[in-house]
Amino acid sequence: MLDYHKLLMDARSRLRAIDAERDHLLALVKHAEALAASNVGAAQAKPTRTLIYAGGGGGVRSRPAPTMAPTRIAAREILDELGMPVETRDLLPLIQERGIEVGGKDPIATLSARLSNSEEFKVRRGVGWWFSDRPFPGEDFEEAEDDTLEGDTSASS
Repeated sequence: MLDYHKLLMDARSRLRAIDAERDHLLALVKHAEALAASNVGAAQAKPTRTLIYAGGGGGVRSRPAPTMAPTRIAAREILDELGMPVETRDLLPLIQERGIEVGGKDPIATLSARLSNSEEFKVRRGVGWWFSDRPFPGEDFEEAEDDTLEGDTSASS
C-alpha cells in the first residue's frame, strides 16, 4: 500500500531543494550584475575577468579567471618570432617575461595543459610545441602529422 504521507514529504523536500537552487542561482546573477555594473566605464589596461562559484559552505565567492587567451597569444608570438619549436620548460619563462602569469601548482603542467587544449598547437616529445597547421621545421606536413603526439601534456615538461 502506498504511503501518501511519505510521498508528500518527499515531494516537499524536493521542492525545497529546487527553491534553494533557484535562490542560489539568483544570488549568482545578482553578484554578476554587480560586478558588471562596477566595471562599466572603468578604464582598464588589462581586462579583469572573474569566475563566480559556490563554495561548499554556501555563499558566493569569486576568484580571478585564468588567462588562457593571453597565454595562447604569447605562445603564438614567441613561436613565430623564434621560428622553431620550443619545449614547455623553455616557453614558460618567455611567456612570463611578457607579463602573463600562468599560475597553478605546477606552472609547467598548467602551460602544457593550456596549449594542449588549444587546437592551435601540437607537441612532439623532445622537440617542443609548434603550430598544428604547420609542419615542424625541416619536415613535410605529412611526416610531421604522423609523428605528433597531440594532447600529451607530459611530452615536454
